Amino acid sequence: MLLGEERETMMDVYMVAALVAIFGLFYAFASWCERVVDDRGGQGQ
Repeated sequence: MLLGEERETMMDVYMVAALVAIFGLFYAFASWCERVVDDRGGQGQ
């Protein structure tokens, strides 16, 4: 019973870590795209 609870806790930790990693990658990608668009807009005009 104790092992089952511990395993569930580890799964929760992995799930939270995965969500944080995905959110971090998405945020980095969004900020990078915004920077590239700003650079192109500044050079084009």
